[in-house]
Amino acid sequence: PIQQLAEGTRRIAEGDLNFKIRARSTDEIALLVDSFNTMTEQLNESRFDIQQANENLKKTNIELDRRRNYIETILENIGAGVISIDKKGRITTFNKAAESILQIQSKNIFGSNYRDAFDYSHHEAIRNLIQKMISQKHNFIEEQIDLRVNEDNITLLTNIQVLTGVSKKYRGMVIVFEDLTQLIKTQKVAAWKEVAQGI
Repeated sequence: PIQQLAEGTRRIAEGDLNFKIRARSTDEIALLVDSFNTMTEQLNESRFDIQQANENLKKTNIELDRRRNYIETILENIGAGVISIDKKGRITTFNKAAESILQIQSKNIFGSNYRDAFDYSHHEAIRNLIQKMISQKHNFIEEQIDLRVNEDNITLLTNIQVLTGVSKKYRGMVIVFEDLTQLIKTQKVAAWKEVAQGI
């Protein structure tokens, strides 16, 4: 039995967890053999459980990657600018539409604090909206704001939404905005046409 225990220890060290000691005995060695066989069974079961957990984890990761890619594709192809900021004020999302509207390259601002990334006049306008939202005790607000981008004045319909997790803890916020500048110009031109026709 002692020789079989030594052989079993070697086989288990090599990864063979199906090894069983068949020795028959009635003394303390029998207790040791039974304990050894129980240990190998438990190790085998644990290895199986770990393999199952790894398979499930792989499937979950594949699904999470698929969802992340899907969301990223949507964000990159919608016409509205989307910026998300974590609870420490760092920019975690900045899509192509946001780049185009604000004339800022996303590679220059990912991970940086919004105070450093944007012109003061930009985050002042957003901060005013956030303060208004907090004073009204809401988790979202939607308003029109005017910004100066390079040499142009633009009008944005801006929606700010507070991000909370399942535990309702604050996790940051997402800002979605659409450029209304051309639409407003078109409306003004149409209004002046009507005035001109009336005259």
